[in-house]
Amino acid sequence: MKIKLLTLLLFSSAFVLAQKSAESTGTTSTKSIIDLSEALQGQLITLELESNGGYTGASMQFTCKNKINKPLRIRIPQGQLIAPQDSSLQTLVIAQEQLISVSAKVPFIGKLRTFCTEAGDLSPGLGDKFSVAAMAPDRLCKLLKMLTEKGKLEQESAQAAVWSVSNGRHLGGISDQEVKQFAAELLGKTPPPYHIKYKITEAPRQLADNGKALVIESNFQYTLEKDDKLSLILYDSNNKQIKVLEKDAPAKAGEHRSGLKVEVWNLDSGKYYLRLKKKNGGVVKEMEVEF
Repeated sequence: MKIKLLTLLLFSSAFVLAQKSAESTGTTSTKSIIDLSEALQGQLITLELESNGGYTGASMQFTCKNKINKPLRIRIPQGQLIAPQDSSLQTLVIAQEQLISVSAKVPFIGKLRTFCTEAGDLSPGLGDKFSVAAMAPDRLCKLLKMLTEKGKLEQESAQAAVWSVSNGRHLGGISDQEVKQFAAELLGKTPPPYHIKYKITEAPRQLADNGKALVIESNFQYTLEKDDKLSLILYDSNNKQIKVLEKDAPAKAGEHRSGLKVEVWNLDSGKYYLRLKKKNGGVVKEMEVEF
């Protein structure tokens, strides 16, 4: 009995010593990684952020310097907002988490992937300075997480989705159906059944936003009971005919699926209606579009 008790005491002492050793050497993983905000608040590091120009992709260069005499592992979180020194520029959000190791003597230099969260402000120029701000709202963080998990951070739809969630821009600007549906659910809205191609500029020190709507694209599905001649006509919100897209096209009875592409660059923004009409004027299908 004494031998067993002595063995147990020796094992317990060794376990406690091993724990203390791991904590002192920084090998306990949960204690060795420090969040960026915690490291900055504790004055363990300094962080310099400088724009490479633009607001998407690897648009931000950073230099992290260690202020203490031991190496640090820093987590730069997805969803971290970074604010410009010049308030006319866009606030950006970090699109992808990074884990960096900063030695006691050599600064860590890297790049951050970002998105713009302020459509309508100026795009950052080369060398513009930024600093760490608050975390993005929860629904924007959820969107970024989804884009990462689905491998869609580099899609054109990603920035359009961020603008929809952060700035209320039209969900029709998102071409990817899965991303559009997810963003719509975050906003409590119904996703539109079409995609709007906008004129978008990403030039340093220029306004960046969804510009003029250029084209409306959609899948168009309808069923025809008997053979007929069909016309596709665009109307405005006052029921005024704007343009005839197709006139008296022969169509067979049955189910039809086709792609639809309507140029709208010469139209004012607003609400419009696409109507597919029979030869006798009856409406086969109507789709509301807004841009």
